[in-house]
Amino acid sequence: DRVLKILTVEKFINKTSLGECMKYFLRRERKMSNLPWDLVVDRILIRLGRDFYLKSELITIYPGEFVLIKGKSGEGKTTFALSLAGLLPPTEGKILFNGKDIYALDRKERLKIVSFFPQNFFSIVEFDGTIGDFVKLVKPSEITEFEKNFLSLLRELGLNETILRRNFKSLSFGERQRVILAIVLAKDSHIYILDEPDSALDSCSKLEFFNLLTNFLKKARSKAFIVISHKLQTYKFFSKVINVEKGKIEVAFSKPPS
Repeated sequence: DRVLKILTVEKFINKTSLGECMKYFLRRERKMSNLPWDLVVDRILIRLGRDFYLKSELITIYPGEFVLIKGKSGEGKTTFALSLAGLLPPTEGKILFNGKDIYALDRKERLKIVSFFPQNFFSIVEFDGTIGDFVKLVKPSEITEFEKNFLSLLRELGLNETILRRNFKSLSFGERQRVILAIVLAKDSHIYILDEPDSALDSCSKLEFFNLLTNFLKKARSKAFIVISHKLQTYKFFSKVINVEKGKIEVAFSKPPS
């Protein structure tokens, strides 16, 4: 029986391209390990204009992973993230969620898979108004459960509804972090992409924020975080590090999520 299985695999490999083989075994691995989903970046090429391009190797992101996209400014980290989020179709290759091309799905379906938060979202610290006002401002019209999810997450993060009446600038730093995280997670997607969420934070505050994300992932194993940063001095929080440099997108480090 074992010899038959080996011969079957060899026959499959001989008749199939390397890429198709990899996708086949990734699907098999997900099925055998009972993972609810995976996101496969199938060697995409992103070309913008004549001179700028990004090309990736085969990369897979799993539930429970905390992923860092790193690279110098201008290398294309955000461009790659926009493509992952279903906002910038690759010129070649595919991004597959459970084997389905995300660009073949409509916008509502993509929002259930990936939520993208641009760098300017994290300038919420400058917002002069109540938390309730801000939640109404950022509430996506497509997601009717947003406010309900937000209130539930506030309670889970140790806050209560009275905070909605407070001015954002009156909150302690710890309270601000929890409110931002509740807004992010209220979209109830599988994957959350955060662009430079640490850009306005000092070293201690960064550690607190990433600890908050890590602790949430331990409870919500079906979620994944992807963070874009070029300032981090430590990678201890991350299960996977993706490097964007000189037009190449490659996994620099990977381990099973803890």
